[in-house]
Amino acid sequence: MNIANLFIIAILMNSMAFGNTIVNEEPSLIVMAKSGLKLRLTPEINAPVLGVISYGEKVEIIKDDTTSSSLFRIEWVEGTWIKVKSKGQIGYIFDGFVSILNVPLWDAEFSSDINNLSIALYTWAFNNYEFLKIDTLAKSENSITTVSNLSGNELFVHDSEQMMKVEFSISNIRIMDAYHLIESMMDTRSNRSILKENSVFFENQFGKVNRIKINGGLIVISEIAGQIKISCQTIHQGC
Repeated sequence: MNIANLFIIAILMNSMAFGNTIVNEEPSLIVMAKSGLKLRLTPEINAPVLGVISYGEKVEIIKDDTTSSSLFRIEWVEGTWIKVKSKGQIGYIFDGFVSILNVPLWDAEFSSDINNLSIALYTWAFNNYEFLKIDTLAKSENSITTVSNLSGNELFVHDSEQMMKVEFSISNIRIMDAYHLIESMMDTRSNRSILKENSVFFENQFGKVNRIKINGGLIVISEIAGQIKISCQTIHQGC
């Protein structure tokens, strides 16, 4: 069994011993924009700015029947205006850059190399969802294939001497939520820029993004049967 196999087992045992931080649930949402998100006085793109909500900060949703539910897009990110409270201030934000997903916090949830995001994704999944069970689909001296149930979401892992593949299917999120998550796993601004430069977005017949290929397809984010699947492959170089 190679080093990556042992690392996976170590993470699993750690998660089982110390528990998981369950993914954030509405009505609170978490800011995914690294540069922060502007809190505006009214639900308009040119409205006065009340402040900037920091990356990783939670905002409380406030019901507002007067806010339009019409979707609009900023670059590839689709969303609408929502009314929120942040640190005592009430205003409006574009919800394309907030999510129920927790942002990466621990060292092992980050990567300095776009080719090694599979381990970061695996670690983040186990740290943020409740572990229910794991099944071994196949195992040999040099490879292992498992599928884990994390809060009802499926985490598939295949690790061998040649490559490691991690696929995590998540319910109740949008495709760009997953993209922002993967982007935030890159440890520096320059590495996040590399990821963006190597991202290709695909739309369905209705003009909605339903598939994203990164790094030549080694990372794929897709919408399948109402879930968002994040697939990351790491090609092992040498021993």
